[in-house]
Amino acid sequence: MAKSIYTTTSKKNPYYISKHRYLELKHFCLQYPEWKKRYRELEETIQRSSSIIKPNDICTDSTFSIASEMAELKRKMDLVEKTAVETDSQLANYIFEAVTRACTYEYFQTQKDIPCCRDTFYSRYRKYFWMLNSN
Repeated sequence: MAKSIYTTTSKKNPYYISKHRYLELKHFCLQYPEWKKRYRELEETIQRSSSIIKPNDICTDSTFSIASEMAELKRKMDLVEKTAVETDSQLANYIFEAVTRACTYEYFQTQKDIPCCRDTFYSRYRKYFWMLNSN
């Protein structure tokens, strides 16, 4: 995973987005593991507190804030996941791993036996960020 992906794409490329927008979207996706961890922590908090709360108790501000945070995290995670599937259903797992863990084609080629060539993979990778930018 040592090689980094170019941050600029030719304006002639059909999936062109500006360098800084690409970097913003890339760093957005790289937060996915943090969101997932936080979501699980909040789920555990709710499970622990649900054993204490009685059915007739009024919903507290803390319960509402936990639910709101969970909803926002879920929305972000779904966006990252669904965009990978919409980009290319056959390569969705590779694209998802590339955008959330910064994995390169070389990693997939040597470790995961990716079923496409380098150019195809990076074309779909660029398409992913173009589609994410459109959402």
